[in-house]
Amino acid sequence: MGSFIGYTREQIARLIEVDTKTLLKYYEDELTRGSERIGAAVAGNLVTIATQQQDRKAALTASIFICKARLRWRERDPFDAEAQAKVNKLPDGEESVTVTLRIGERESDAD
Repeated sequence: MGSFIGYTREQIARLIEVDTKTLLKYYEDELTRGSERIGAAVAGNLVTIATQQQDRKAALTASIFICKARLRWRERDPFDAEAQAKVNKLPDGEESVTVTLRIGERESDAD
């Protein structure tokens, strides 16, 4: 079977002109493993972006996405969070980043 990244099983069945039941009967394991491999590759790439130091904007964006998707962070959680980042120059010319995260309860909005 070729690569059908992003297609549903129904779409794949139509493309290769077989019934969805037939596709699943003969290729369910391959479809499941292929989807898992793609998910793992994309997640691995996202973690690589989030942990790299060259493009800090991309790293921050990827980190926020991971926190929302995997850690269930939400924009309107019932707490207030504030983050500050400071770049420190080390004697050897390298840089380190110190991140301070303050989490507290958000004041309730008046209805």
